[in-house]
Amino acid sequence: MRNKILLAAGMSLALGLAFSAPAMAQETAKDKAEIKTDKAEVKGDRKDIAKDRKDAAKDRKDLRKDIKEGDAKDAKKEAGDLAKDKKDLAKDKKDLAKDHKDLAKDQRDAHKDAHKK
Repeated sequence: MRNKILLAAGMSLALGLAFSAPAMAQETAKDKAEIKTDKAEVKGDRKDIAKDRKDAAKDRKDLRKDIKEGDAKDAKKEAGDLAKDKKDLAKDKKDLAKDHKDLAKDQRDAHKDAHKK
């Protein structure tokens, strides 16, 4: 009788593991895909920030030149461009912070999922 109980318990455990393994593998694949997407978004945000900084530096230089030369019309245009660059930079920094937060959360979730087993 005891052997039958142990056999039934062993079979139940084996069946449980057999059915949960594919679900765990699927969850792990999903976590990896989310992390990969988050990393790509962070990389894109960093590129956008670098471009915004470069554009702002150019517009700042052009603005100084226009002011020095007394060209009010071009100075006004460059000031507008510089303001837009600063706005874009702030937006991209906000996106980067959000994407870093998402990445950290997805990495924590993946770590928890990996240690659930």
